[in-house]
Amino acid sequence: MSKLVRFDPFAEMDALQRHFFNDDNWMPRQVRSVGLPTTDVYMKDNALVVEVHLPKFDEDDVNISVE
Repeated sequence: MSKLVRFDPFAEMDALQRHFFNDDNWMPRQVRSVGLPTTDVYMKDNALVVEVHLPKFDEDDVNISVE
């Protein structure tokens, strides 16, 4: 007896996305225990703006580098 299954061309991509974004193993254990800060990333006047909520930190306490 045969069973017909509806073909979904995106099923494999959906499975990969679920595995990647729902898997806690992509992040080091030290970061998982602390958590990630809330972050907003957007474009403004042809510039990339990154706003990160860092409670208990002063602006002078934060150093940002881009490579």
